Amino acid sequence: MSSKEIQAKLQQEEAWLKDLLTNEQRNQELTSKMISILDNFDRCLSNLQSTVMPLYKKTGALQQKQHNVVSTLKLIDQTIKHYNTANETDAVLKDMSPAENVIKYIKMMKKLKSAMEFFSSNEIHKSQLERVETTFNFGCTALEQEFKVLLRRNRANFSAAQVLASIDDSYEIRKDVDLLHLILGEDTEDLKALSNWLVNDSPTKDYLNIYADVACTSILKILKSIFETSRNNASVEELKLNSAATRKDSKAWMLNRKTLRQYSADLTNRRVTLAVENVTKEGALENSAESVVFLFVSFMNEGKLVDNLFRFSQSDAYVCLKSVLVKPLNYILDCAKEFLQQAHRNLGRNDLAAVFCLLPLSKYIHRSQDRFKEFMKFSEPALQERFNTILKSVDSTCVDALEKFVDHVKNDQEKFIPSDCTVHQLTSNALIFLEQLMIESQALAVVLSSKQKDSPTTVVPKLLARVLSALGLNLRNKAEFYTDSSLKAMFMLNNTSHILKTIRKVGVLQVVSEQNRDVEQYYNDQIALFKSQYMQSWINLGAILAYFQQNYCLASPLLNQRPREKEREQIKSVFSDFNRQFELITNDHRDIVVPDVNLASKLREDCQKIVLSKYRPFYEKYRQVNFTKNPDKYFKYTPESIANTIDNLFNATL
Repeated sequence: MSSKEIQAKLQQEEAWLKDLLTNEQRNQELTSKMISILDNFDRCLSNLQSTVMPLYKKTGALQQKQHNVVSTLKLIDQTIKHYNTANETDAVLKDMSPAENVIKYIKMMKKLKSAMEFFSSNEIHKSQLERVETTFNFGCTALEQEFKVLLRRNRANFSAAQVLASIDDSYEIRKDVDLLHLILGEDTEDLKALSNWLVNDSPTKDYLNIYADVACTSILKILKSIFETSRNNASVEELKLNSAATRKDSKAWMLNRKTLRQYSADLTNRRVTLAVENVTKEGALENSAESVVFLFVSFMNEGKLVDNLFRFSQSDAYVCLKSVLVKPLNYILDCAKEFLQQAHRNLGRNDLAAVFCLLPLSKYIHRSQDRFKEFMKFSEPALQERFNTILKSVDSTCVDALEKFVDHVKNDQEKFIPSDCTVHQLTSNALIFLEQLMIESQALAVVLSSKQKDSPTTVVPKLLARVLSALGLNLRNKAEFYTDSSLKAMFMLNNTSHILKTIRKVGVLQVVSEQNRDVEQYYNDQIALFKSQYMQSWINLGAILAYFQQNYCLASPLLNQRPREKEREQIKSVFSDFNRQFELITNDHRDIVVPDVNLASKLREDCQKIVLSKYRPFYEKYRQVNFTKNPDKYFKYTPESIANTIDNLFNATL
């Protein structure tokens, strides 16, 4: 480094040192001034404290005294208010019933509770507290009693008829029905206010027991009414049936049999029963089945009431609903054995209509499995097991009834056959039974598939096909009781035609055709065969004339010319044979009934065509021939009279 650079560096350092000394002197001056200012401020604060502090303490003492005075006055006001409230409410509540004005009574009880809380905060009010507590407890008891009265009054009109009328054929509540309204009626304001006070302000939980007792009693009463009604109805019907059976020689019993034997024009109106003398008891079973649904529906709505209307806590609601369920469920289970035994007794009498009550119930059970699990969580395990066993028995009873139905149709041994060759009672009953099964086809599929390995889509067609096959076989056996082949054919024609017409109408044919497309063609072929067999008797009648015309016909008879004696006898013989055979056929077939109007019309048309095509030219030809001195004897029937006679055959009613 050169001397110049060193000299410059030295000058720079000297200048920096000079500035530092100047700044240090300035800082000392500022520090002295700040110390002076702070000393002055400290003296001012000391002077202010010595002047203001006594005044502050005096003001604070005055404020505390003022606060104490205000608090004392407020306490005095509250004490006077609660004493007055206690005195007023004590007199009023003991003389007033909650029924007079529930809302007013509840307001007074709230005031009384407030007074009770006030008096309990200080020992000096102990005597007054005891008095208020006595009045409050009296009021609580009165409100609980009024709660019970209102519950009973509002539920008084709640009946099984209302609930069952609200249930559709699938045992579901119709969407347009408000069951909460049905249970409690329209006037629920007092009940809501009262339940709200009990839930929030009542010192006890007695209201839960009250609600459970009233609800349980109401449901149990209705259930007993349903079962007692079904028992009484069944007893009366069975008594009538047994009474008639023990007096088979009586006029009344014979009249009853005659009435049951009648055939109406509208075959679909016949009663659903497989034995002619049976009296169906499905009404009693339906009541029993619906009682299970009634219990379930009622209980579910009790749950809505305690949750939404009365707003019980979750734990309180569980305890309450469990108490509601126990007795009705026990009663249902106790009656279930009788219920199923009754169903089996009906099945034993071949009264299979019970299945129409059980099928919707079974469908409802399968569809409501999750809801039933929720429902049964309020019961003990033993009750759950019994309940599940009964539900399973419903399915098995349905399957037993269906199998018995098929067996009865196949093996019915009744030898009665209608003299009018109309549709047999077995055919009518079986088809009506199938029609009812089609209405419950979904339930039928569920029940059958639960007991069989086949899928739900195939079990119903197979069952229907079995019934139709069994029915056809039994009808052929019954037809053998006819001694006349034409009557036998007409009997089979009527029944087969009615079967095809009915299964096509009610949808059975469509279902069965899913498994066998040739079913309809089979019935059409059978109808054509039986019709051809029946028409053979009329063909034979026309053959009398045809045979004569082929073998003995006069070459060209002249007007009013008398034939030879041999020819005259031949002509007389033909007319006599025709008249006799025509009278025999019409007499034998006069009582034949053909319920199908179209079939009857076609039969008349075919009969007229067969007979008149031969008789009309024969009649026109030989009425001009002088072969007898007594023409009325041989020209007994004109073509018009024959047509009229045939037109009067095959009526739909006797």
